[in-house]
Amino acid sequence: KLQFLYLIGFAQALDADGYVCVDDSLRVRGFTHVFAGGDVAATADQKLAQSACAHAAVIVKNIQALTDAAGAALEEHRPRQTPAICVSLGPHDGYLLPPVGGRWMMVGGRLAAMAKSFVEYQCMKALTPAG
Repeated sequence: KLQFLYLIGFAQALDADGYVCVDDSLRVRGFTHVFAGGDVAATADQKLAQSACAHAAVIVKNIQALTDAAGAALEEHRPRQTPAICVSLGPHDGYLLPPVGGRWMMVGGRLAAMAKSFVEYQCMKALTPAG
C-alpha cells in the first residue's frame, strides 16, 4: 500500500499491515510534527469519507495547537462507528447502506447519490474556515 514510505525513511511508522501508526492525536509514530488520517491511518475507524473528515478536523486543530504560542493541548481523536455507508457511482447514481434492525439495507439510485453529495458537502463545510 504505502511502500514508498520505506524509501523515504518512514518504515518505523508502518504497522504489519502497512498502515501508518498514529497516536490518539493522529501524530505519526516517531514524529512530533507529522500527522496521518483517512484510509492510511491505523485507527479503529471504518475506512470511509466520514472517518477521513473527522481525522482532518482533528489534524487541523492539532496543527493549529502546535503553532499556538500558548502551547495549547492537542485534541484526541475518538473512533466512532458510521451510521451508514454511502458509495458514489457518479453524479446521478450510488448506493446507500443504512443499518436497519441489525442488518444492512441497500438503497440505490439518485437518492443514494444525493445522500453522498450531502455527506461530502457537510464534510467540506466543517473544514472550511468561516468568513
